[in-house]
Amino acid sequence: MLGVRVTAMPISSQLDDYLAIGLAGPFGDDRLAIGPMKFYSDGALTGGTAAFSTPYGPHGEFTGSLYWPSEDDFRDAIGRAHAQGWQIGVHAQGDRAIDRVLDAFDAALAAHPRDDHRHRIEHCGGPRPDQLERMAQLGVWAVGQPRYFWDAGDAWLASLDAARVHRLQPYREMADTRVRFALSSDAPVASYRPFDTVLSAVTRTTVGGALIGESQALSVEEALRACTHDAAASYFADDRLGTLEVGKLADLVVLEADPFTTAVDRLGDIAVEMTLLGGEIVYEAARRTATSDSIS
Repeated sequence: MLGVRVTAMPISSQLDDYLAIGLAGPFGDDRLAIGPMKFYSDGALTGGTAAFSTPYGPHGEFTGSLYWPSEDDFRDAIGRAHAQGWQIGVHAQGDRAIDRVLDAFDAALAAHPRDDHRHRIEHCGGPRPDQLERMAQLGVWAVGQPRYFWDAGDAWLASLDAARVHRLQPYREMADTRVRFALSSDAPVASYRPFDTVLSAVTRTTVGGALIGESQALSVEEALRACTHDAAASYFADDRLGTLEVGKLADLVVLEADPFTTAVDRLGDIAVEMTLLGGEIVYEAARRTATSDSIS
């Protein structure tokens, strides 16, 4: 039986139910756990529901949608979750939605200080430079999904002006301003394959062959770290996951090629030969023939 580790994010509509029974995440074990509570601030970059401070779209027709009509209600819910000890992850794409999230986190932390909260902005698509500075000051993480450059990048190029589209998911700026970030897949909406995520973080290429924000690209080493150590740290699991160290769970894969020497455009082709979970083999690929081509 294939082993898995699952950490679920309960939705904010369940907050009152959790509080009524006195539960606040994270809790569970290394196989199945409850992690951060998920809130929504706005919609999606594709389709015009991401909330930016100025209109966008091919004809400037989009203004975006805020998930919570009342800013006071949003701040109150974030504040209650924070006060009860929850780690919080909020979906926010446009800068207007990100402003609302940062205001809510700021108010919650002022009312109930917590040194290591690791509150997160999920996607964090279009943050302004001043918002990145504020995220760093507040200790707010970003969790990005670069595979969307491939899947949706051509639509983004048609909907957003150059100043905004080439700063989407600005990982290089995040690193420079000391904003902690992790990378994820957002599966099943996007590919679940980790090296598809790494490839897109490094190349930022669309399915149509265009580049988005080339200056924001990560190195292979940076992308792999963001998918492993930093991904674990983004939900307080870095004490046991994310790196190969004595005392941590031995979760690892054996790859058919070295990602550090493989041609960048072939990173997505690297296959997994073996997967171990807690030191036990849970997957092993069928043996390839001696004539199989290797990746180089």
